Amino acid sequence: MRNFYCALVLLLLLFTGGLRAQTTSLVPGKAPSPAAEKMPCEAGNPLMVISADYTTNGPLPGDGVTLSVEATGSTFYYTQIMSGENVRTIVRGTNTVFKPEDGEPLRINVEQENQVNECLPVGTWTVRIWSVINKDMDPEQPDRDENGDIIGCYVETTFIIEAPCPNVTVDEIFTLEPNVDLCNGGTSITLRNINRDLLYCTNNDDFKWSGPGGFSGMGTRFDELETGTYTIQISDAYSCQYSASVDVVGVDELELLCSAVAGVTNPTNPNGLAGLRIRGGTEDYIISWEGPTSGTRNTGMENVTLSGLAAGEYTVTVRDRSSEDCELTCTFTIDGPPCSISATATVTDAACDGVADGTIVLNVTDGAEPLTYDWADDAFDGQASVSGLSAGTYPVTVTDNDGCPFALDVTVANAPSLTVGLSIDQPISCVGAADGALSVATTNGTAPYAYT
Repeated sequence: MRNFYCALVLLLLLFTGGLRAQTTSLVPGKAPSPAAEKMPCEAGNPLMVISADYTTNGPLPGDGVTLSVEATGSTFYYTQIMSGENVRTIVRGTNTVFKPEDGEPLRINVEQENQVNECLPVGTWTVRIWSVINKDMDPEQPDRDENGDIIGCYVETTFIIEAPCPNVTVDEIFTLEPNVDLCNGGTSITLRNINRDLLYCTNNDDFKWSGPGGFSGMGTRFDELETGTYTIQISDAYSCQYSASVDVVGVDELELLCSAVAGVTNPTNPNGLAGLRIRGGTEDYIISWEGPTSGTRNTGMENVTLSGLAAGEYTVTVRDRSSEDCELTCTFTIDGPPCSISATATVTDAACDGVADGTIVLNVTDGAEPLTYDWADDAFDGQASVSGLSAGTYPVTVTDNDGCPFALDVTVANAPSLTVGLSIDQPISCVGAADGALSVATTNGTAPYAYT
């Protein structure tokens, strides 16, 4: 019954990829109804396949192939590619019904490449070319009868895709990278260096995982994993399978606590102490501290004491040697020795308003020599005794060799203003006489007085 068919083409596809349209593309189509199965073209119908061929685009599966079919003998063509229930329709732009130039054959040219949704799995694929009627000139659908069947007939050619898998190792296709988040105590697996050129038509859903506790998933990365062995299985569209396993070893979250243990008791010989408590990670730590005294240390101990610290504020950084990404820090303060320094001032007030002859002499007790004097007026810095002062307040801070400060505000006042009182002891006896007497009463000021 089918001796009018064009020749059957059997193709062995050595390297393949996914399916992508070049001059044409594929869209899901409706499987022919039983009535449509009864419509092959009868003997003498001019519709025929005049060529069917494919060429590989390169040596790797991801390079893909190009499939070409030519047919002649009809005015309007409608073409499907099918394998069992998997039916796809050839489309150009939005057109599924083609009308070639007068006298020209129908040319179907479909290129297959990797990572495209229109992939053809292994198996037998039939290219069915219809000679159809298109009275309404609908470019997207051929005319159908009252049962919904295509009005027309078809011829077929068949391709058998049986591609062997590439002779490669798993390491050439992907690598597995387990990772431990030391800062948060979590674990993860990442699928890296995926060489899709060696895989036919895969996406992330084709990467299937299994693991402890019934774990399963699809994709290239998983976080928050339990410890145990995880296995990935990759199967591409040609049923080439690759698998690998990796062990995930968990660690506890890295933790750091620090505090001052003892302050400095001798300012000339720093002897402050601090304690560190480190937990988690791989117990191979790098410790560094910065402050008045700085340093670094490698240790596997969880409890660490830092000694020989001077008084002041410190920042400690701890990093697990197996991770460059996670650093924890904490701070503490080492107290200095207790301070006993004190100071008083002996003041000579200015003689009077507008006169700058006041003096201040500082008297310091219980301070470790040498002493420094820091006046609000920088001109007096370093001096324990200052003079030439007018009335006012003079702040000063005295610091001993232990770093102990003592601050005070010294006030210079004006001496009480000079006052003079006159009294008549004896009036003159008559006009022109020079026998009167006066007395002068002087208060405040500084004796002796000068009278003019």
